[in-house]
Amino acid sequence: MSILRSLSILGVLGALASTARAKDYGYTVLGPDGPVFRHVIEDANASCKSIELAPKGGTAQKLPMTERFRGSADPNSARGNWPIVVCEKSISYTDAYAMASATIDPDGARLAVPLPVAKAERIAVIGDTGCRIKIENKQYAIQPCKDPAKWPLAKIAGMLAAKQPQLVIHEGDYIYRKADCPNDRSSDCGGSPYGVAWDTLRAELFEPAAALLRAAPWAVPRGNHENCATERRLEAQGGIAFFILLDPRPFASVTRTAELDHYLSFLKPRRAKGDEQQCSACAEMTPPYVVPVDDDLELWILDSNFAEDEVADSPDDTANDAIAAFAEQFAKLSALSKPNKRAWLVTHRPLYGLYPGARKKLDLDKPPPLKPINQTLQEAFELAHMDQMTKSFDLALTGHMHAFQVMQVMDQSSPHAPNITVGNSGTQLDDHFTKYKDLEVISRTYKLGTRGPWLPALGFSVSHRFGGLLITRTQAPYDAELFDPDGASIAKCAITPGKGAGVATVTCDEISEE
Repeated sequence: MSILRSLSILGVLGALASTARAKDYGYTVLGPDGPVFRHVIEDANASCKSIELAPKGGTAQKLPMTERFRGSADPNSARGNWPIVVCEKSISYTDAYAMASATIDPDGARLAVPLPVAKAERIAVIGDTGCRIKIENKQYAIQPCKDPAKWPLAKIAGMLAAKQPQLVIHEGDYIYRKADCPNDRSSDCGGSPYGVAWDTLRAELFEPAAALLRAAPWAVPRGNHENCATERRLEAQGGIAFFILLDPRPFASVTRTAELDHYLSFLKPRRAKGDEQQCSACAEMTPPYVVPVDDDLELWILDSNFAEDEVADSPDDTANDAIAAFAEQFAKLSALSKPNKRAWLVTHRPLYGLYPGARKKLDLDKPPPLKPINQTLQEAFELAHMDQMTKSFDLALTGHMHAFQVMQVMDQSSPHAPNITVGNSGTQLDDHFTKYKDLEVISRTYKLGTRGPWLPALGFSVSHRFGGLLITRTQAPYDAELFDPDGASIAKCAITPGKGAGVATVTCDEISEE
């Protein structure tokens, strides 16, 4: 074979290899009016492509995708940490249910993206998935991101994708890499990106969760790591990344675009000294919305980013304002809801959870003092429930605590929906949970909000193992099974929907040993 022919073949193979490398990401997020198909192109100078929608038994149609966000290839520019273009196309749920397939860039990358189904029988739930790298008070907290046993998001995502879910719910907190990896920990996290940048989001979510992004549409509430508070460390302000890539609503409706370039420049880890930012490009609270899953179920998506877990017994004006704001959010969700559908509250912070408190204050030789959270949301819900809500929800799905926990407050006069927390899907499990395996079964009284009353509560917790949840809705009661990263069953629960306007009940009756 001639040298020229060999070089020609090698050139073709090289071009094919280059094409095969992940430079495009396609996925689907669910909004209030329909699915939103997203396309991330790792080329800030690229133009948006089309999407091909093929109806069942009909002729495929190509539709243009529109630009949501354009970064910059110039690393010195305000958008230099975002060398991408994000494109999108929204359609109605009615149209989506009539489709057989959806393909982004049909003449090029050919990215098949998932469609919602008319009856979602298999629902995967994950939460708190990023890899923790942070520095606080000059002390590093490092999670070994390179070790799949200690940061198992990719394994969990692949395991759940193999179970063919028709809907994925991520409970928030996607971003945990807030500091550069120190030289002496290079074996754990050397070369890791950090801060509010595309490289970070790709490493935290888009690469490790790729199989699950391809498997089903995602419902995506915002976590407290996706905040927009300029008084916090700049690497911790992940809110704008969430709005660029994940929030399903129009970009201009959830951001202040006039502030965007200045804010993105401010968030660059090595920005010029003296470049201070007074106004964020995104708000700490956004309006709630309802995702219609199917004829029987809808999701109430609540932005609980800044709902403080604990409130003083005599709340100050700031706390009272937050309580009033969240009460209004609950009332809005009730007003948006369809009366003939069951509703699941989907938000990051638990409405009802038991938490041992700040790890620095714990005496690890004694059982932890379990604190009821989230007091802001509990106060707000009680306030709204009394005089503003015509309908409530059947079940709450949350994250925030780095554990799996089920909590049901037992009040016969005013039943409270059970709360399932899935916060053990990758982020380092909290020491103040993992030290106490006897938290697996909880039976105690539970104080609602700051003023009570104290009520009996039953709970169940798996606090020392990573995992993801699969809810199967083929018949009542629904199966809810927690799997470890390798697919072994950890716990089996049953969700019994409430009758009429009643709330669901959740029972868990099996724990497998490690």
